[in-house]
Amino acid sequence: MRHVSRLVWVLTLLPLLGCGEAQLDTAEVTGKVTIGGKAAAGILVTFSPVDSEVPNVQVASGRTADDGTYSLLSGVQGIEGAVPGKYKIVINDDSVAAGEDYMSGDGGRGDVSSQEPDTGTGMVPAEYTSVETTPKEVEVVLGKNTFNLDL
Repeated sequence: MRHVSRLVWVLTLLPLLGCGEAQLDTAEVTGKVTIGGKAAAGILVTFSPVDSEVPNVQVASGRTADDGTYSLLSGVQGIEGAVPGKYKIVINDDSVAAGEDYMSGDGGRGDVSSQEPDTGTGMVPAEYTSVETTPKEVEVVLGKNTFNLDL
């Protein structure tokens, strides 16, 4: 009987132990980038949180495939999707301008806001290449989100 009560006690406490770092609640985010009506390949799409005070909201990004489609990954862990919240969308065709190492530092909150805007010499118009100037702002909600971006 003593072994049974110990087993019940252990089974009761087991869920409280957890198994390491908590997984972020993310939503699937996909879309397609077109420029002048044509699919844009190799474009870096970065969702930068509008409200940096909201806990667990992290920069999310993805690069477009040959057909212009993208899907986002969040934070340094590369978790699929984005945490629900409001984001400004920064779009770059030059990985250096977008900061390939944006995931370094503050838990995946790369400092996209301090980046210099791209000069617009690539395929992407200059206004979309900086958090300060991009006109694209969206809200990610739980579930599937599709944001097609025609520049």
